[in-house]
Amino acid sequence: MYGEALLNADQAAAAELELRDAMTQRERMLPADHPVRLNSESLLGAALVASGEAESGVQRMRHAAERLLATLGAEHEFTRRAQARLQRYAPAASK
Repeated sequence: MYGEALLNADQAAAAELELRDAMTQRERMLPADHPVRLNSESLLGAALVASGEAESGVQRMRHAAERLLATLGAEHEFTRRAQARLQRYAPAASK
């Protein structure tokens, strides 16, 4: 995902734009608990935190991580990535 690559390259503003677009598309096409949609929500949350919108970003990351854990379990790659993202971008919120 291009937005994730931008986020990993510390280009938070560009990542946020790409990830917002991806999230909008996934919200139209996928049910609320679909893993791909939740993964996108987690990524968008990280981009928001990195762009200075901590409250909104942490809320999105926390929601995505909780739903991925509930739907896929702790060992699934999306769940692990969402939890790692939450720890990286909002360490106090992941406890």
